[in-house]
Amino acid sequence: HVSTYDADGNAVFVNEAAARMLGYSARELLGKPQHELIHHHYADGTPFPKEGCPIYLAVTEGIQQRVGGDVFWKKNGEKLWIDYTAIPVKEGRQIVGAVITFRDVSLEQRAEEQASRLQSERAARAEADAARLALARSEERYRALVEASGQYIWTNSPEGRMEGEQSGWSSLTGQS
Repeated sequence: HVSTYDADGNAVFVNEAAARMLGYSARELLGKPQHELIHHHYADGTPFPKEGCPIYLAVTEGIQQRVGGDVFWKKNGEKLWIDYTAIPVKEGRQIVGAVITFRDVSLEQRAEEQASRLQSERAARAEADAARLALARSEERYRALVEASGQYIWTNSPEGRMEGEQSGWSSLTGQS
């Protein structure tokens, strides 16, 4: 998908496939500042200042920019994950605009997000399993220590009932 911007960042050419992908007609994009229309916010929704935009830098600094995993915003407000290249266009030594080529990487982005989520879930499960195992080992050590000490240790519920059971308690107290 291809578009061409003038030195001010206004679209001077947009192919129909690019416009359609963004939910516009090419006519709706022509002559308009593209940063304000399609590249105005980062993926997390925070404002994206024009001065930090790689496309703007291609137009103002004359340096080719290759960017992966960025977003353009569709006319309906949805994100469109893209990889793009902004190539400065010069007449002599003067920068007169840029050619922008981009491709939709939304499927790849969703797959990466899903893989990351699965990895996080696996890590959380492993951490929970490790915590359960550590607790079980701790309980085993505590129980062995209490039994080896010959002492009787207990806790009471808020209602005053003894909780837990130790071998030998019944023979000592005559209670079960």
